[in-house]
Amino acid sequence: MKIPYVPLLLLFLGVFSCTYHEKNIYINDKAITKNTLSDISKKIIAVPLETTPACQIKEVKQVQQTGSDIFLLNENEIYHFNHSGNYLNKISLDNDAIIYSYTINPENRQLAVLDSMQQLHYFSYSGHKQELKDLSSSLLCKTLYKVAYHNSSFWAIGENISASNCFEKWLYKFDADFNLQERIMLSNVEMGRFCLNNCFTPELSVADNMLYVYSPFSFKETILQDTLYLASSNQLSQNLINNTIDKSQSVYTLPFRMNQRYMIASYQTNSREEENYLFCYDRKEQKAFPFHGFNDDFYQTGLVTDLQSADIYNNQFYFYKFGQDVLRSFPERTVTDNPVLFFITLKS
Repeated sequence: MKIPYVPLLLLFLGVFSCTYHEKNIYINDKAITKNTLSDISKKIIAVPLETTPACQIKEVKQVQQTGSDIFLLNENEIYHFNHSGNYLNKISLDNDAIIYSYTINPENRQLAVLDSMQQLHYFSYSGHKQELKDLSSSLLCKTLYKVAYHNSSFWAIGENISASNCFEKWLYKFDADFNLQERIMLSNVEMGRFCLNNCFTPELSVADNMLYVYSPFSFKETILQDTLYLASSNQLSQNLINNTIDKSQSVYTLPFRMNQRYMIASYQTNSREEENYLFCYDRKEQKAFPFHGFNDDFYQTGLVTDLQSADIYNNQFYFYKFGQDVLRSFPERTVTDNPVLFFITLKS
């Protein structure tokens, strides 16, 4: 019998009349399921990345797509492809620093690249270095990790050390010239219980043209219960930040990304693979899918266990496949070729 997901309609009707601790709600991840990408996807576009002597992709991180341009981070260099997968150029730093993150300013066709020396490098799409800003002495924090561009402003996540020697994470807003405008300390989202789940460096995301901060929980056992609690307590809208930080309100880190219909969280670690999960909750149908992922019924590449956002607005999500997984749909490729990127447009 096909069991595509766990229905939650009755949970919304009954669970939240009780206190949060009176019921535990879990996804039955041991059920025999045949969840497929077509359950959540309206369209999937495959982009086979060109393989050349100058373009050998060994790892795929921080994929970002804007218009017909695709960027990804591979071994501390940013590679640039067009929408067909043709290799265009790569962007490299001229120091020994590690690339922490980068963001795209589509208005200026420009990339801002943040490195481990707290320097911000500006590059054109073609890889020409335009400007360098040294942030190390001008910031009110120890380290910036993540940077994003939204509504003609730069936003960043940073870490600081408090007077009591505790690590704190902060949200910063900068103007278009990267001058500091505002900042506020981040807090763990209020779950109605003691919770120290967020472990990854938070990321920046946008819903309804307003910013929020995302970091997946480090374990999956309570994520469905927590998701329902957040939805019922109206904390989702309260954590959306307009163009100005309201310092009278706390800013919390949410455990999932959001688009119009879905809440998605992906926790992937190489140290303990049994703890990895892909969480997807359908707000329209009030259903949650088991954690082990979705079978690719579009390109027959097997099980998809990780979905990441291809832009800050969560317009599209992506996954990638190497080698034998793609030979069925792309027989012309070899096992040593660069990966195929798959961009998913979710159902509305």
